[in-house]
Amino acid sequence: GSKIMIGHSASPDGNHYEILRMLSNINPEYSIFLPLVYGDKEYSNLIKIEAQKRFKKLEILEDKLDSNSYYQKLSEVGWAIINVKVQQGLGNIMGLIWMGAKVFLDENASTYKDFHSWGIKIFSIQKELNKEGLSNKLTVDEVENNRRIIQEKLNEKTVSEYWIQILY
Repeated sequence: GSKIMIGHSASPDGNHYEILRMLSNINPEYSIFLPLVYGDKEYSNLIKIEAQKRFKKLEILEDKLDSNSYYQKLSEVGWAIINVKVQQGLGNIMGLIWMGAKVFLDENASTYKDFHSWGIKIFSIQKELNKEGLSNKLTVDEVENNRRIIQEKLNEKTVSEYWIQILY
């Protein structure tokens, strides 16, 4: 894909303003995809206004899509920036990684820490969200390695064993 996805919902936890500001300072010509289906409608309206001020190439998703259509939309994403400080948007993050998107997360978030420690090629908003970071994509080998790690760490057997250890 060739779009930059910002966030996964219309929640103030997504810190959209910070990312919109950063991206418009890097290059206001980026093609932005902004999913705002879930969350706070008032916040959604504020984010839309801010994004429309800063970017000409802007797609805002406000209506819920069926799963197949949504994942088809995610396949248009080359870079995703999920700027949450806590674990959120894991389904989106895993789907984007699986499809080969370059995913940027807050390096203090547990999702970033876990994925990074597992060896998944994930990127830091604080250190790598810049013109260079947004000018290239993952290699085929990096995408395949990310998929292998996801299959190894998050398969049904491994997840079941994890829950059994917690519950017993």
